[in-house]
Amino acid sequence: MTVDEALVIIDAALEPNRLNSVQELVFKQCWMDRTYQEIAEASDYDDDYIRVVGSRLWQSLSEVFGERVTKSNFRAVLRQQVHNRPRRLVSTPAIGGKQSTSAGKLSDHSTKPKFPDGPLSLDSPFYVNHPSLEQRAYEEVRKPGALIRIRAPKQWGKTSLINRILAQAESYGYCAVRLSLQQADTAIMTDLDRLLRWFCANIAQRLQLEPNLNRVWDQDLGSKVSCTTYLQTDILSKIEQPLVVILDDVHRIFEHVPVAQDFLTLLRFWHEEANNLEVWGKLRLVVAHSTEAYIPLKLSQSPFNVGLPIQLPEFSLEQIRELALRYGLNAANGEGNAENLSKIREMLGGHPYLLHVTLYRLFRQDIGIEQFLTDVTTQIGIYSDHLRSCLVTLQEHPELKDALRKIVIADSPIALDSILAYKLESMGIVTLTGNEATPRCNLYRLYFREQLDQL
Repeated sequence: MTVDEALVIIDAALEPNRLNSVQELVFKQCWMDRTYQEIAEASDYDDDYIRVVGSRLWQSLSEVFGERVTKSNFRAVLRQQVHNRPRRLVSTPAIGGKQSTSAGKLSDHSTKPKFPDGPLSLDSPFYVNHPSLEQRAYEEVRKPGALIRIRAPKQWGKTSLINRILAQAESYGYCAVRLSLQQADTAIMTDLDRLLRWFCANIAQRLQLEPNLNRVWDQDLGSKVSCTTYLQTDILSKIEQPLVVILDDVHRIFEHVPVAQDFLTLLRFWHEEANNLEVWGKLRLVVAHSTEAYIPLKLSQSPFNVGLPIQLPEFSLEQIRELALRYGLNAANGEGNAENLSKIREMLGGHPYLLHVTLYRLFRQDIGIEQFLTDVTTQIGIYSDHLRSCLVTLQEHPELKDALRKIVIADSPIALDSILAYKLESMGIVTLTGNEATPRCNLYRLYFREQLDQL
């Protein structure tokens, strides 16, 4: 049996679903007895990510074939399936009719991109790896009492990253729970006791434990002590494996200052308690928040500075080239040639969301490169909603608007008050060298130079 014949069998078994490009890449390379590390090195994916894709591929095939499928036995299982059920598995289109794919190629419906308005799935070929960054997170989550703090502006890929940390934790055999504060009612966010009960009840429910909070909740001891006692006695002491709790959208709490101070202090306490009690070493926390939440606050640094900090970086030119290939844009079809990609990067810098939107629109042929450059800062440009949102924030904070006006009209970096510089950087529209600021990219320079002159 050849690898192409095996793929035909798998497609028939999985119908109406099919392997996506990354799964097919892993399958083909495993067929040639490559290790996950060798596959990752050859395809420029993180090896832990490839391992997760492989694990989930074998699990899917196990469910379809009704027996355990692994990297070491999948060939034997396929041969047995052909022998046992030839009609079901072989009545498929001719082998030559199936177009092979590889990572970064768009050849079937399952790999065609969707508009980039949310997190990317674990097997998405459009996720750009930052190998050293992800590897640090994967290693850190294995440490007793770990706390990972992920911060970036909106739409920079925080949720896509934490979903991969969650999958990695599950691959270690850990218990893993992801909570988003977007799910909490506003009334809960303004009341510490309700917030901590919500936190505990959600963890218990996800772990399929009885959330009997009233057994340990004591008004005289207070909410923080009650919550700590509950986690220790009713959660951590009852599970054998480490527990990874991922808290997304934590910025929602920042505006409720008294609640935020108590809640974030409690997270810090649990992190530090791992040094005192072994049971707290089971708890691993991952906290993610958008930096725009800093803008209305009177601060010059993040309100939560503990644990391993991870700040999502811009895409490099090499990463932009790779992403363009995954969107099917290359030198052959014109839009993905080196000159055009350089123009795109000059306009957008390495802003992840703006780059995904641009490459998606070029892939869809909604625009061409010349139209993109002509319309980019206008009200009909493809970033108009994003730019208007930034403009509204600036209008609500005149001191930021005035500071940015100085930056975009200057030919060299501008020294700013540290708080103003920090908040503009938190919006993602400037970059800092010390307290000297420059526009993050030409898009922001051109757009805000024109708009702020009219205000």
